[in-house]
Amino acid sequence: MMHQPRPISLLAVLAAATLVLGAALPARAASFLWRVEDQGRKVYLAGSMHFATKDMYPLDPAFEKAFQESRGLVVEVDVASEPQKMARLLLELAVWPEGKSLNSELSDAAKDAFERAGLDWTRYDRFRPWYALLSMQAQALVKAGFRPEMGIDMHFLGRAHEQDMPVYELESLEEQFRLLAGLEEMDQDEYLRFSLLQQRTMEKQAHRMAKLWTQGDTGKMEQLLFGSPLFNAAFRPINEKLFFDRNQRMAAQVLEYLHRDEPVLIIVGAGHLLGPQGMLELLREHGCSLTQM
Repeated sequence: MMHQPRPISLLAVLAAATLVLGAALPARAASFLWRVEDQGRKVYLAGSMHFATKDMYPLDPAFEKAFQESRGLVVEVDVASEPQKMARLLLELAVWPEGKSLNSELSDAAKDAFERAGLDWTRYDRFRPWYALLSMQAQALVKAGFRPEMGIDMHFLGRAHEQDMPVYELESLEEQFRLLAGLEEMDQDEYLRFSLLQQRTMEKQAHRMAKLWTQGDTGKMEQLLFGSPLFNAAFRPINEKLFFDRNQRMAAQVLEYLHRDEPVLIIVGAGHLLGPQGMLELLREHGCSLTQM
């Protein structure tokens, strides 16, 4: 019987895509957390590493302060809230229909690319390329000592549920699944090249990103994620889908939360905050005051 990889959370999949995407913001400060203010009201906005290590805890005290002052937690998606829906979406979007497989659908050139990268694609034969590739990346992170259950967002989601704190979502589970499934439809060869490039640098980049995140070094983090002009030009359509379009939508929702009566803690992937098309810059353009904590 063909071994099938254990399903991983969607945020873990997104994190794997986010970690090695390859620009100036404020210099380093204490943490990857901002107080966003407008017209006397405030919210807290944090950049998460969806995969993290135990060495990243305890978090900077600013995170605890923000959590304690907040009356709700806002995340991209609460992945634990709808396990049956996640299973349905996996079957619909990540698993090949009967009679198809990676072996039957991948070109010989694609199979060679996997093998040159040292990846055993046959373990993922029943899965479509987008899920197979991102699962491989996630497994590489786990092998390097990073865990999705230790991610910053998962840490606060667990605490929020324990305390019966309201939890809100910026996106739906189905939106995120269909976004990822749609990436391979853009250009399968381009998507494969993009993903294999990520895979080759995954472990090294993950450790560097963790260090910069802990230091609150936004400038170097931005350079790490978006600092390669050639990379950005080659894969701009994918960046548009994964980051820039979503940044616009999520920044608009931050503004809505900002104008409510009570503060909330909003947590998104760190890559969404940075760069000229990142959420921090978009919020500044709307006249918000941002203070890195």
